[in-house]
Amino acid sequence: MIRVCRRGGKIALANWTPEGFICKLFKTIGKYVPPAPGVKSPALWGTEAHLDTLFGAKGTVTMKGRTFVFR
Repeated sequence: MIRVCRRGGKIALANWTPEGFICKLFKTIGKYVPPAPGVKSPALWGTEAHLDTLFGAKGTVTMKGRTFVFR
């Protein structure tokens, strides 16, 4: 993403967080159907620490939490 983003541009992401509903659902499903070996949780993308690791010194990570209510 950084490679194709123009200098000074922004990359916006909408990610699941480890404490959110979807992650709780994954944990419940994982009790019956474990994830494939070596596959990391998609909820990691919802943590600032993981994004800092992915983007490194090439980008600045700023997070703003939002809540979506499933009905």
